Amino acid sequence: MCITHVCVAFHKIIRETNFQDEGAMFPKLMAVCVPLVFDMARSDKDREIVCCALECINEMLKEMKGAMIADEEYLESLVEIIRDVLQHKTACQKDSEDDSFCEDVEDDSEMTTVLVDCAGSILPSLLRLWGARSSHPTSKYFYHSSYQKKVASGVSGAWRQERLRRYARR
Repeated sequence: MCITHVCVAFHKIIRETNFQDEGAMFPKLMAVCVPLVFDMARSDKDREIVCCALECINEMLKEMKGAMIADEEYLESLVEIIRDVLQHKTACQKDSEDDSFCEDVEDDSEMTTVLVDCAGSILPSLLRLWGARSSHPTSKYFYHSSYQKKVASGVSGAWRQERLRRYARR
């Protein structure tokens, strides 16, 4: 994916030379490149190409830091792609015969493992960036909505406190 290398190189030039991007070339470049790579990861039927796209996304995250996910839409799309790969819902994970999602893990299991590994390798890079951006908690994107409701209502915290009190009485 040569286009991602162009983005990384351009970002590096801007950062190292303190180049004033008055024409806003970098955001325009990102507006073309990022959706293209995301679309490739989401809709391509070849698992090797999807793995390559996921590796390029990970490289962009590592090299460009928060510049890649500065736009909230990119962040949400990236998380959605990771979830889809981990839940076997991408186009390359579909069964070509009946156009339904593959349930047979044994079929082409090595490539499936590599694909899931590529998606999983993005998470540490993403979480490092989230550490610096406390306004984006991981629970918003990865926990089930019923768990989020419990946490928001304080049920989970109250339950935990009650369990601690009971344990302290023993």
